[in-house]
Amino acid sequence: MTAAMDALGDRLALTGGARQGRAARRIVRERAAKVVDDPVALDDIELMTAEAVANAVLHGTGVVQIGVATDGRRLRVEVRDEGPARSPGHPPENEADGPERPGNAGAACRQPADHGRGLLVIDSLAEEWGLEQTPTETLLWFVVHA
Repeated sequence: MTAAMDALGDRLALTGGARQGRAARRIVRERAAKVVDDPVALDDIELMTAEAVANAVLHGTGVVQIGVATDGRRLRVEVRDEGPARSPGHPPENEADGPERPGNAGAACRQPADHGRGLLVIDSLAEEWGLEQTPTETLLWFVVHA
């Protein structure tokens, strides 16, 4: 979390499973409700959290960690994983050529029509957002008005 924001509870750690994803969305919504009064904004926060967690599960590795923080005016949600998924001998996703996932040639062409829109959803609903990626960590964060 950023230095100017206070954490709303401990980080959540997800190791897999749909139940954990649903629980994480509910917990993020409950924490956000401490500073956000608008039910539509809470729906948006829950949706963005779902998209960020789905990206971490589908494209990342290891434990997924979720943090929620506020400075009283803004709310920030962070979703971290242990780095881009890759197969041996292939570079991390952010170093690969083109939109395909390393080790999965042509995957972008075979994606179902209802996939691949998570970042577009976050981009349209968040005030600010970012994706920071290293070989050992991926961080997707978004900020909304509290």
